[in-house]
Amino acid sequence: MIKQKKLNGKGLKRSVWMACIALLALAFFNLSPASSNNPAPAPNAHSNTTKDAADDGHGIASSTASCANAGWVEGAKDHMTKVVHNKVATFVTPPNPDGPVTVDFGLYIIQVTDIDETSNTFRFEGFMDLIWCDPRNAFDPAERGVDKELFLEEGAKRELDEIWWPDITFVNGVGGRTIENEELIIYPDGTVEYQERFSVIMAAHYDLKKFPFDKQSLEVEIESFSWPAKNLVFHREESKIGFSKEFEIAEWHTNSVTNHIREVKEIRDRDAFSEFILEIN
Repeated sequence: MIKQKKLNGKGLKRSVWMACIALLALAFFNLSPASSNNPAPAPNAHSNTTKDAADDGHGIASSTASCANAGWVEGAKDHMTKVVHNKVATFVTPPNPDGPVTVDFGLYIIQVTDIDETSNTFRFEGFMDLIWCDPRNAFDPAERGVDKELFLEEGAKRELDEIWWPDITFVNGVGGRTIENEELIIYPDGTVEYQERFSVIMAAHYDLKKFPFDKQSLEVEIESFSWPAKNLVFHREESKIGFSKEFEIAEWHTNSVTNHIREVKEIRDRDAFSEFILEIN
């Protein structure tokens, strides 16, 4: 179920491009100069690449979700189980048997395009970053000869098929998302970092009663497809939440970009799910 929210009357102001009211349009742009159309970059915003957050020096050790900071790891070692299919070990249960796994979540906005009032959709492009702990993936660097295991593109997809992962879905997405680049890193203690660049068509509810002076709110809802809040909870990774300095929406004035995490239980769900919400107003 998709809900349209209003936050303190804020929204997206449509720039007026009508020749018959040219003087009114001129007055509007004098009050809202083009330089104000771009929101200021969020503190510690992700740069326009997936690599700057991938290395050890960019937050893995300090991540709330890393195995180094997960207090349940030692107690869970006796409960580690895996199911074998065709001689390949596949983890089908969450790594923490006694509570939820914390997943650090980062989302970086590249652009929002194709706002379509007829179909009530828009296109969202961005980077997504996830960090979680699964000590079943731990390995000895001396035996492997590497200090971390790196999987790219198809290799990352194959590895995700063999391990437990958050199984992300865009709740108000229209169809599946297109993944352009994919990277998976497994560290010796079992900490896992996953990054992807994606694009997805999102559903929206546009209120056009005040067109062409309407205000809109675009919402992106992200949660696990498989694991409810009793198994998985999101934690905002502030250093990886932000947007490009060039971010703007053609013919619209952006007032604010906000995000939060909530637990939500839809009619179709048996359990509540941890959900990351991004709102562009």
